[in-house]
Amino acid sequence: MISKRKKSNHYSVFLIGVSWSLVPSIIQMLYKKFRPSSWRVLTGIGGAPSLIIACAVSLLPETPRFLLYQQRQEEAITVLRQMYAINNSKHIETYPNVDLNTCIEQDEETDDTNSLFKMIYRYAVKTHERLHKLFRLPFRRITICSLALCFLQFPGFIWLALWDSHLLQELGKEIEENKRGNDFTCNINFLEIAESLLLSCQQINHQRFIFLLCISFSYLLGEILLIIGIQVIRKKWILILSSFIGGIAIFCIMFLVQYAMQIIFSIVFLASYAINNTIVNILIAENYPTGLRGTVMGFMRILPHLAATMIKFVSNISCVLSIIAAFIILISTAILVIPIPDLTGIPIQERSIIT
Repeated sequence: MISKRKKSNHYSVFLIGVSWSLVPSIIQMLYKKFRPSSWRVLTGIGGAPSLIIACAVSLLPETPRFLLYQQRQEEAITVLRQMYAINNSKHIETYPNVDLNTCIEQDEETDDTNSLFKMIYRYAVKTHERLHKLFRLPFRRITICSLALCFLQFPGFIWLALWDSHLLQELGKEIEENKRGNDFTCNINFLEIAESLLLSCQQINHQRFIFLLCISFSYLLGEILLIIGIQVIRKKWILILSSFIGGIAIFCIMFLVQYAMQIIFSIVFLASYAINNTIVNILIAENYPTGLRGTVMGFMRILPHLAATMIKFVSNISCVLSIIAAFIILISTAILVIPIPDLTGIPIQERSIIT
């Protein structure tokens, strides 16, 4: 029998493995008949988990915080009792009596109004106040470090995988041309990366797609290692360790000539990035009170999107410089996460804000 503490971890690993295994089985089944129309089927399968999650979330009860905002205290207590019974494996009647009247700050309560402009104005004022709180004690240091961490996550896993596949392809060309005695400089062109992705949707049984399928295994590997390791090691140390391993792996690619070894080190690098991306989001969410989590998670996504937009203006960059940039990103992530508190195993507490 599996303990209640580890049961969710085993289920998570199993579901991730089943989801990823659907893709190779479909390709193997279609093989030579794998045509552009099959991509639509593959896209539908890839989007199915999101649809299932959306339907499942719609069946969940509303959060106690939202119910308190709506002055529905009895329903909020009912939901809290259910959460207490599930999390602690105790009877619902053992939930202690609590007073929820003081849980919501007076300035955050929602006022009923029929004016759309007043609602927009009030929402804008509240958002400005919450953003101002992010840069005041005790959140100022955490906010600055979190902004830098999210900025370093700007490529995103998909674009990083496309870059990695394009990098290995260019490195392979450089090795072949050097063997023939020809001069060839390995360069990364971001426009070619986007065009190659569109080209893969038009050609039958394209080799790049098979390679990307192998690279996508790194995300599965990273998430499984995180699920297993997070029960033993603190999240911050997992991020630091994976950053150094991933940085060393991508740096070693410059000195490897065997294609198989390049793929293995690429999988290690992308698995490290997947682990870092997940842990950064967890650390940010758990270091802010409930009233600021939605605001901070949305605010932290601004810099990555701006950085991803600006990098499109860089037409060409040498492979060596791009590898060094990826190495610096991972090592910098390990350094910037040090000042952020790791609250693993510590009960969640709502911090007071100094005015």
